[in-house]
Amino acid sequence: MPRRIPRDEAVRRIALLHRESQGCLLCAVIDGRVPAARRLVTTTHADAVLTRFPREWGHVLVVARRHVTSFADTTSDEWSAVSELARQAAIAVERVLRPARCYVASLGTTNDDVVTSYPHLHLHVLPVLRADDRPSAMFSWEPGVLEAEEPEWDGLARALADGWPT
Repeated sequence: MPRRIPRDEAVRRIALLHRESQGCLLCAVIDGRVPAARRLVTTTHADAVLTRFPREWGHVLVVARRHVTSFADTTSDEWSAVSELARQAAIAVERVLRPARCYVASLGTTNDDVVTSYPHLHLHVLPVLRADDRPSAMFSWEPGVLEAEEPEWDGLARALADGWPT
């Protein structure tokens, strides 16, 4: 069963990945230099991946394949592809995990001193397990993040693939 690790430990681990990425961490995930927990779907303009540092089990990142840092930098085709992939991820999460709802949010900052954030445009698809959870709490790493064993990641990825809309 996935277990929660403290925020400080997650920040230490992600700082190591930042160094390995030699640039943009999300670009490194997209091109395979830094592994995601599991890659779920790849399209021309976006990838859906299970993040290595999920706030909740089933947390999916949808990442633009091209390095863009603002909505103004995206083409209509890119934004449509990112949005559609996030919608599909939310459907799969709803089908498989049966959360109270899913939050979908674009987060990130161009400020380089925030280890847990990235300027590269991406969307979070986050299952909300308790009906009273609010976005301000759900998008915080204060309670820590989850880690899992490889077979657990495999099982989640298979389940989401089975629930992915066609």
